[in-house]
Amino acid sequence: MERENQDFRSAFATGRLSESRIARWLIHEEHWNVLPAYDRELATGKGPRLFTPLGELIVPDLLAMKLQGNTCLLAWYEAKHKTRFSWYRRAQSWQTGIDLRHYLDYLQVQEHTGYDVSLCFFHERATPSVSDLANGSPSQCPTGLYRQSLRSLLTHEDHRGEYQREGRHYQMVYWNERALERIATVEQVKHR
Repeated sequence: MERENQDFRSAFATGRLSESRIARWLIHEEHWNVLPAYDRELATGKGPRLFTPLGELIVPDLLAMKLQGNTCLLAWYEAKHKTRFSWYRRAQSWQTGIDLRHYLDYLQVQEHTGYDVSLCFFHERATPSVSDLANGSPSQCPTGLYRQSLRSLLTHEDHRGEYQREGRHYQMVYWNERALERIATVEQVKHR
């Protein structure tokens, strides 16, 4: 049990580091002002929520805002740290994904607030996993900071699937790497 707690704490810390790196990148490269919603964890252990007349929704990690003339622009960003892309043998492509429930909530957050939600994926390692190599992946994974709006991703889903870990089932949604826009290298993000 202690090992599982250490693994969770390590993954949580890595995720938070990447969230702050992505936030810094948005601040310095795209001149957004950023409110990190992930800092607003509730006492129940749940992450931040948007309360609507129809119920609670999980919100993306970052609310970004900036002035353009006299107009205040707002946008939501979900920041994900991924060690590497996964090779999807059936599609012969590199893929990444997120929890399906979060994705569905983010689509509703976009609808309820009227502000775009974009997903940001920071893929750090160029070396494929052992299992991906065994399944015929190329010898190098794409790396860097990738982004795409949910409006685009909604029409570019590759598939939805499920995986099991420690007796729990997780539903996911996946996209091909080519559906995402690479906006920065690993080095550009890490040195920001």
